[in-house]
Amino acid sequence: MSAPKSPLNLELDFSRPASTRAKKPASRSRRPAESPRQSPDLVIHIDGASRGNPGPAGIGVVIKNESGSALWKSGQSIGTATNNVAEYQALITALKSALALTSGRVLVYSDSELLVRQVRGEYRIKNPGLRQLFREVEILASQFQSFKISHIPREENREADRLASQATLL
Repeated sequence: MSAPKSPLNLELDFSRPASTRAKKPASRSRRPAESPRQSPDLVIHIDGASRGNPGPAGIGVVIKNESGSALWKSGQSIGTATNNVAEYQALITALKSALALTSGRVLVYSDSELLVRQVRGEYRIKNPGLRQLFREVEILASQFQSFKISHIPREENREADRLASQATLL
């Protein structure tokens, strides 16, 4: 299954300490051999929704295997929350569920540009509540062989969006 195109694709490797995650400059004397890109073991679509912000909130998660078959789908009410909290809760639920299936390579798609950029470290997290949720994401993501999160348009995230929206009504 090919990944949706996004200029924001970034792979985060939480398996090493932060000080060793930086890319090393390419050697000028020889060109490194290119390795074939490995496909993810799981492809995950997530969404969070809130009616009122804060208001009744829900999350939607769809986990598929590498061939695109759905392994797990969930829409859950999370009570009253902001949309940003719902987005983080969707990611946390997805990562916990994915860990029950694999510790290999996971690829997460979200239509929340804020969430994706915060998880990647491109945006600061000012809200203390979101910082705590972010730390939980870091801990969970570090348990995978590789973790990648990408932003996609809402139209490409319809199933997770539908599950999250329905869960706000529960």
